[in-house]
Amino acid sequence: MDASQFELCLGKTEDTPEVTAMLAALGVTKKLKLGSEGYVRLKLASQGLLLSFVPEDPKSSRLVFSGVQFYSDVEEGFTRFAGALPGGLTFSDTPAQARARLGKPTEIMKDFRLDHWIADGRQLTVRYTKPLDGIAHVLRGFPRKDRK
Repeated sequence: MDASQFELCLGKTEDTPEVTAMLAALGVTKKLKLGSEGYVRLKLASQGLLLSFVPEDPKSSRLVFSGVQFYSDVEEGFTRFAGALPGGLTFSDTPAQARARLGKPTEIMKDFRLDHWIADGRQLTVRYTKPLDGIAHVLRGFPRKDRK
C-alpha cells in the first residue's frame, strides 16, 4: 500500500468499503474499540504504520479514520514503511528537500524537528531525524482544532 490509498480513506467511517478493505489489506481482523482516551490508535509497527480513528460525533461509537503516520526504521520499535510517502517525500529527504517538494510549511517547530503543512482541510506533518539528515515519520490527517 502507499499513501494515496490511505488518503482515500481519510474522513470515512470504519464501516465503509474503502476503510474495511484498507484494514483487511493490512491484516487487521479485530473490531476497533474506542478506549477511555476517546480515540483509537492502531499500531502496526511491523508495517511502519500508526492509524488513528476518532468518534464520528461525541455521542457515537462509530469511528472515523482521522490520520495515518508512516514511520522509518529510525523510530524505535518500527519497521520502515515500504510504500510511497505523501507528497513525493522519501525518508532520506532533508528539511530543505521536503520544503522544496511541498513548499513553505504552514508552521515550523525547530525545537521538535517538525514541519506542518495545512491545505484543503488536511495536515501533513514531517518529523525529521536528529541530525537533520532524513525523515523519522510523516503524519497525514486532519489538523488539531488549534491549528489553522
